[in-house]
Amino acid sequence: AVVSTQSTGFAAIFGLVGIILISKPGVLFPDVSNPGQSTLPWACATLGVSIIAAVSYVCVRATGDDVHPMKFVLYTAIVELICGILINPAMKQAIVLPPCNWVRGAMVACGIGATLANLLIVRGLALENSGPASLMRNWDTVYAYIFQILFFGVSPDWISILGAVLIVSTALLQGIDRLVDISCGISF
Repeated sequence: AVVSTQSTGFAAIFGLVGIILISKPGVLFPDVSNPGQSTLPWACATLGVSIIAAVSYVCVRATGDDVHPMKFVLYTAIVELICGILINPAMKQAIVLPPCNWVRGAMVACGIGATLANLLIVRGLALENSGPASLMRNWDTVYAYIFQILFFGVSPDWISILGAVLIVSTALLQGIDRLVDISCGISF
């Protein structure tokens, strides 16, 4: 169990480094073409959201099988709707429908996909330890990166490729570690 905890810790660190290398936050990789814009508040907000997500993962893990995963998804959607209704006017944003039908359809499909993804991650968190399960969420970053290359023709630089390799490596490390634990009869 100590080796598993150590490998999860290493995987978390390397996964975080991989995400930083792919996303290139403005605080660490400043945009020289736009020097006056501060990205520090958004970086702090992102860090805050990550901490809140980690707390929610632990809460889901603590409930285990006592609460159906769809209840978490439903309550999350309700809270997000209320927050969106309250925060949009505060940020001087109007709620506007997309301009054409295919964009509306794409947004509905995106919502359905996000709901299914949320349902599956909640179920996975209920069955698996929070650390390895949340590290698998890093694959979202890799898939988004690959889709960005395929659909928008973005050419990656070597730093981003290194980040993607780190994320994939951490996920593989967690999978191998879990298989070794199962084959040795270790249960968490």
